[in-house]
Amino acid sequence: MEFAFFNSCSQSVENYEFQLTVWPLDSGFEDDIESKNFKIEYQPDSTAWYLVSVNIPRAGLNRFAHTFVFQDWTVAFMKDTLEIPFLALTNLGGLHLQDWVYFDCQGRVDGKHDYFDQNGFIRESGIFKDGKPLEISKYRANGILRERKVYLDENREEKTEVYDSIGFLINYEVNKYRKKKHLVLSYDSNGRKISKDIFYHSSSKSDKSVEYRFNSNGSRKGREIIKW
Repeated sequence: MEFAFFNSCSQSVENYEFQLTVWPLDSGFEDDIESKNFKIEYQPDSTAWYLVSVNIPRAGLNRFAHTFVFQDWTVAFMKDTLEIPFLALTNLGGLHLQDWVYFDCQGRVDGKHDYFDQNGFIRESGIFKDGKPLEISKYRANGILRERKVYLDENREEKTEVYDSIGFLINYEVNKYRKKKHLVLSYDSNGRKISKDIFYHSSSKSDKSVEYRFNSNGSRKGREIIKW
């Protein structure tokens, strides 16, 4: 397993040592493996999730860590160049929500920012307030909008819009975070509700999720309860 990293800030491919975290799907135990000479001797398969973490220099931070998550193993996963974006969420060293903020190439972001690659195409943009996101957009290599996230209610609610290769809205999802539950509402491009998932969290009882699916006329067609 061998990785290089394309640093959006420098617009160049760079080599850094990295860490691989293996998270098996059938257990809660994870394994951390450190690279040596930018390589790891490991053969991944489809029975786990894989996290690749790398520390790079970035203004305002002594250690800026970026993590890539792989849910599906592919042959390309063995040797690839991974792109580190202009914007990245990072932790300032605490456990509170306020310790998670966005940094760009110059440090903690504030106000409206657009980020362009060396060919002049916009790749990322966002609106921030002292590192906290109000809106973040990501674009394809040709500058066409790929995804837009809007953050509401002090980051306790977010709307994610997904666009096709020519910039038309495919669908969108609304996440609502509450004290003991997390709601995920999915809609098509016309605003028709497709699904509603509710994840309940409890310290004294088993966690569970409730999944609802809807017909084209908006009526509910099924419900599934999952406990774990």
